[in-house]
Amino acid sequence: MPPPQMLEHYERILPGAAERIIHLAEEECRHRHEMDRKAREAEISLRQAEHDLEQRKLTEYYRTSQFGQIAGIAVSVLAIGGALGAAFYGAPWQISAAIMGLPIAGIVLSLRA
Repeated sequence: MPPPQMLEHYERILPGAAERIIHLAEEECRHRHEMDRKAREAEISLRQAEHDLEQRKLTEYYRTSQFGQIAGIAVSVLAIGGALGAAFYGAPWQISAAIMGLPIAGIVLSLRA
């Protein structure tokens, strides 16, 4: 905004000029406020999108971990069942021990990691 003396000068040279200059300043102020509001809304949207992405990553990690645990339990149960079945049908004890080695090795490896 020009100082009041300059506005008065513009008004004398071109009647209505001071009002037009003030109107331009008001429009500029409105525009700046609108841009600030849009920038804040965009920042909020970006932060929400980042939060949603992080939640999806955590959910996927949880599902993957859960699937791994279920698969490990299934392999262990099958190995124990196989070892018991081999012993039941009279196989040498080394076969049952070898079959049981699979879940035991998996447990040892998971504890090392």
